Amino acid sequence: MLRLFKNKEIKVYIVLMLIIHIGLGLFIYSAYTKNTKVLQQTIIEERVALLGNIIANHPHSESEIIPFITENASVEQIEQGLKVARRYGIDYNMPIQSSPLLLNFQRKNNLNILYAILLFFILTAATGVFILNYIYSRLRKFSNYAEAIVEGKFDTISESQEEGDFAMLTVQYNHMAKRLQGSLESLQQEKVYLKNIISDISHQLKTPLSSVKMFNELLMDGEIEDLQMSNEFLAKSQSQIERMEWLIKNLLKMARLETNSVEFKNKFISINETIRQAIGPLQVKCEEKGQQLKYVDKDILVKHDKEWMAEAISNIVKNAIEHTPPKGSIHISTAETPLAVEIQIDNQGNPISQGDIPRLFERFYKGKNNSTPNSTGIGLALAKAIIENQNGTIEVRNKQEGPSFIILLYKYDSF
Repeated sequence: MLRLFKNKEIKVYIVLMLIIHIGLGLFIYSAYTKNTKVLQQTIIEERVALLGNIIANHPHSESEIIPFITENASVEQIEQGLKVARRYGIDYNMPIQSSPLLLNFQRKNNLNILYAILLFFILTAATGVFILNYIYSRLRKFSNYAEAIVEGKFDTISESQEEGDFAMLTVQYNHMAKRLQGSLESLQQEKVYLKNIISDISHQLKTPLSSVKMFNELLMDGEIEDLQMSNEFLAKSQSQIERMEWLIKNLLKMARLETNSVEFKNKFISINETIRQAIGPLQVKCEEKGQQLKYVDKDILVKHDKEWMAEAISNIVKNAIEHTPPKGSIHISTAETPLAVEIQIDNQGNPISQGDIPRLFERFYKGKNNSTPNSTGIGLALAKAIIENQNGTIEVRNKQEGPSFIILLYKYDSF
């Protein structure tokens, strides 16, 4: 109930009704006072006229009559007067219509009361219409804004410092409009993302599918009779199939990350364990190219999801192996600061063009000087998405020895 009185409209209505009641009270009081004075004046005039008539006919009675006019009459005098008056039909029970003076006074008072009642209803109705019009005008304003939302316009209503239900409704409406706008923008982004990813998948799968189709057609047509060549074609087909499988898996991972569908299991564990898990399967690939993969264990605890972070580090190291020349080396180091844990992955590949660095982590982007034709351009984009989803950042710098990828995993969520 008390909450109702916080509304500006109720306060205005109460103030207006108080003004109306006070005004009508003053009007009735003023009219009654005026009528009373008129009645008093009429009574005095009648008494004076009666006194003048009696004294004119009986001058010697002036000293006896004047006290009856100027002083209060005694009970005995009133009784004596009533005995005489009753002979002429004058009594306390006589109808008011018998006294023109009182009848006129009553009519004026009744008329004033009627005016006051009519004025009260008119002012009350006008006040009610004014307040209702104000309320409905504000409701129409909300209705217009709601219609605008349907048309895709998410304008917010200016908020005031006043209290009440309309102020709360304004805040809630603006909150709803912002959420709807955010949801619509999110849906539009998802639509664009879905369109782009379908385009990317079709583009990336086109080449390996064409290769597999060509190999299969040659084998089915019997144009390749040499067993060794047939095995080579089958091996190439298998390689293309594995590439497509890897590509599809990573695209699905990217889709899950970009739509916030991944639930990370972050725990305080040693980053050393995660790095060892990431580089273990890559040792054979390094040995095939005569490369050295160097990492010195350092036990540093940081909150992260071990499986996903290992995936990110593995993709960065794979990229380093691809771009490092044979007999080269890849060096991984870790360090700790009060704010973050740093993972640095250095390789001896060619420096990255300054024009390529800003786009290096884009999906399917390949640098101008890319020397690995089988690269899909998704590994670094996936690594960046994983790291950023775990309160981290990644950047690349060119050093004298070659490119250096620097990962920062922050210890606090505010970074």
